Amino acid sequence: MIIKTKIMILSILMLIFISVSCVNAVETNGTNDNISNAGSNDFTALSNEINASSQSKVLNLTRDYAYNSLNDQQFCKGIDINIDDLIIDGQGHTINANNEARIFNINSDNVVLKNLVLINGNSDSEGASIYWSGQNGQLINTVVKNSTSINLKNTNTLNIGGGIYFKHAATIIDSKFTDNYATFGGAINFDSSGVIKNCEFKNNFAKLLGGGVFCNDKVTISNSTFTLNEASDGGAVYFFSQGIVENTLFERNIAIGYGGAIENENTVTIKNSSFIKNTGAYAGAIYLKGDANIENSTLSENSAKIGGAIYSATYDASIKNCEFNHNDAQEGKSLFISNKYIQIENCTFNNNISYFESEIQMECNNPTLTNLTYNNITKKQPVENTTKPAAKKVTKKKTAITAGSKSFKLKKVKKYTVTLKTGKNVLKNKKIFIKVKNKTYSGKTNSKGKVTFKLKITKKGKFKAIIKFFGDKLYKASQKTVYIKIKK
Repeated sequence: MIIKTKIMILSILMLIFISVSCVNAVETNGTNDNISNAGSNDFTALSNEINASSQSKVLNLTRDYAYNSLNDQQFCKGIDINIDDLIIDGQGHTINANNEARIFNINSDNVVLKNLVLINGNSDSEGASIYWSGQNGQLINTVVKNSTSINLKNTNTLNIGGGIYFKHAATIIDSKFTDNYATFGGAINFDSSGVIKNCEFKNNFAKLLGGGVFCNDKVTISNSTFTLNEASDGGAVYFFSQGIVENTLFERNIAIGYGGAIENENTVTIKNSSFIKNTGAYAGAIYLKGDANIENSTLSENSAKIGGAIYSATYDASIKNCEFNHNDAQEGKSLFISNKYIQIENCTFNNNISYFESEIQMECNNPTLTNLTYNNITKKQPVENTTKPAAKKVTKKKTAITAGSKSFKLKKVKKYTVTLKTGKNVLKNKKIFIKVKNKTYSGKTNSKGKVTFKLKITKKGKFKAIIKFFGDKLYKASQKTVYIKIKK
């Protein structure tokens, strides 16, 4: 009897303890905006928790999330964020798309993402981890890794921003981008202005332009590192618009064509930066197609066929207070200049020159060389100027895109033709890009200067189309905006 009584008392105490614990848990969950450890950790759960934060505007993650192909099919294009001024603090947690989906589709303004790890994003259009169309986005202390933007079904579609595609102005601080892939901008594509501070880009790849970053508008990069990134042109960064680079390291980046580290189309300013062991066919480190100002920087052990460190093919460039160490090329071991105007001042060149290579090789009518120091120069003169009429090379002809707005029926084949001209003459075999409804297509002009795109648009509406020719050695870049209307 005594034993039974003791057992009964113990049972009652245990029931009381469990009841109190449950009450405490309910009270805690009712007053805390943090995500609890209970429940699912798929994209559906994360989407619900984001939407539930519309009042507090702050969401603190306390667990990891992963895309579940059975439950999350509605999120294959990304979890929509439609809450202005939302802050998501990942607190170091990981969101894994399992190579099956984009992670976020951010439509709202002033969104801040911080302290996150975003991995294995996948998209057949722009932004494999994030498609960011909201204004003034901020990414802080976040890792973006192994994201791939590629369309296997349509090889003519160009995929932009392997990690993140920014449609509007954005700022990235203290973040890392590794092993991301796209056609333009292996890690990031900026379609508007951008700022990158204290960031690291490593092992990113772009099939065409900008292994790490492609900049379609003014972008400022500071206190960052770019290592082992690769592209056809602009191994680390491609500036289509104005660019500023300060206190940044570029090391062992590769371009199959132009600019092992950087290529620019517009004015670029580079200060207090280092370029080490970058390689490219033309310009081991920096290929200048637009005007440039390079100051207080060091370029060491870069290599190329032409222009070991810098190949300048622009109208005007200034290189001041820079140091060139052991760069190598068949022509122009450190510099190959094909400008009309060039100013090189207070620079030091430390190389061993062979019989056939000059430190600076120029085809320039108006060079200004002031206070240059050459160390360990043997056999070959340090500067060679063939005084060829470089102006003919760098005075590019204007181009114009002929295309107009057009309407198509929804169920019909949508063939859209673009013509590229210089003056009254057509330009053949030139690559043209058209971007419409978040997809980019490419094609080369035929003998009549025309290229026809087969557009895949499956919804009714009026869509803006941006047509671009990026230019080349002989012709200037051009761009045109039209509208494509899809009707029933």
